[in-house]
Amino acid sequence: MKSGNNLVLEFSTAAYEYARQCLITILDSSTQYVGMIRHSEETSGAKVDTCIKVYNRKSDSSQGKNLKFVVNLYHTSSTMVVNGSRVDLYVSDIHKLLCNELSKKGHMLTSLNDNITSTISKLTSSAPNPNHNLAAVNTNCHNNLDDLAISFRTDESKESNEDTDICPICNKISLLDTIECSECSLWIHNECAGLSQSAVFNALLS
Repeated sequence: MKSGNNLVLEFSTAAYEYARQCLITILDSSTQYVGMIRHSEETSGAKVDTCIKVYNRKSDSSQGKNLKFVVNLYHTSSTMVVNGSRVDLYVSDIHKLLCNELSKKGHMLTSLNDNITSTISKLTSSAPNPNHNLAAVNTNCHNNLDDLAISFRTDESKESNEDTDICPICNKISLLDTIECSECSLWIHNECAGLSQSAVFNALLS
């Protein structure tokens, strides 16, 4: 707890992404609360933070007029700040449910964080290789989760060569936020494949 009745929660990158999805799910299924969501975006369209105003839920499931607490989600720092007059309701009714969901995925979240750290390390120490051979690929890369094999880069699984992987769609370096196509074995940016961040995390954690 910070001054001004602010509850500040700091997460690892993977835990934050999963926690904010779980929070919305918990509120949607709640018989007590209704969450009104607003996103703040940069000029590029990237969402940098989310504000969820939590009201009471009426007996007919509609939104009431009593604002209970506000949850601010800061995507760039993986931080959640809960404030308002009834932060105690978040602690008693929401926080335990959220922690339970995170604990169920603890091992997977640790693995995700390790791979994020490894990928960033490789990204900062590598430069695109202009001589990287991108042979013509005639195989279709379907942009749906059923046809894409999502796998992690680890020191054990990555081949021992110095070539940097290039996304075949945008022809840019593909180290962060990528998936491996099960048909052509190339690493494709999630965005290039038409996959949202939430869809990829849901698939990895299912």
